[in-house]
Amino acid sequence: MSDEGRRTHGFRRRTPLGAARERLLEQVTPHGRTERVRLRDADERILATDAVAERPVPHYRRAAMDGYAVRAEDTFGASDRSPAQLRVGETVGPETATRVHTGSELPEGADAVVMVEETETRGESLTVFDAVAGGENVAPVGEDVEAGEALYEAGHRLRPSDLGLLKSVGNEAVEVYERPRASVVPTGESWSRPTPNPAR
Repeated sequence: MSDEGRRTHGFRRRTPLGAARERLLEQVTPHGRTERVRLRDADERILATDAVAERPVPHYRRAAMDGYAVRAEDTFGASDRSPAQLRVGETVGPETATRVHTGSELPEGADAVVMVEETETRGESLTVFDAVAGGENVAPVGEDVEAGEALYEAGHRLRPSDLGLLKSVGNEAVEVYERPRASVVPTGESWSRPTPNPAR
């Protein structure tokens, strides 16, 4: 007997998996019950409502380049021939800049970032060789995701990457459908008794 024959021996009629799934779903009625769960427990769960961002991403102005956070007006007119002279400090103020890195929050008082390639430092003295405009090299609040923006629709199956995004926008929990419960009712008398393990 062929391998195919051995697999199908004793079964006169076979139903394709897709057709069997359709028949099963025709007999099932969604229960509609939902629950709110923490993100850490939401992997592989099905959203019951649309998931929206509770806060923007980023929720602060961030540096788009490595360099120095400055007041743009302190760099006006700066060039290779006539650089601006600033001071490096802990905060940003008149003619005072602060070192920043890509993605870091823009310090209070700053409205632009001068790329590090356009500067030269000696101790606390900062020489700026290029003028920047207000907002230059700065990512605004909500550049990636706006507050209230719809992220996933109801019915979406959540994956680990989805949970990471939801966490980044301030969501701590989501509304999901309760998991269905299934019962198995064996019929007939054809069953196998477990074989004892001789090693025990």
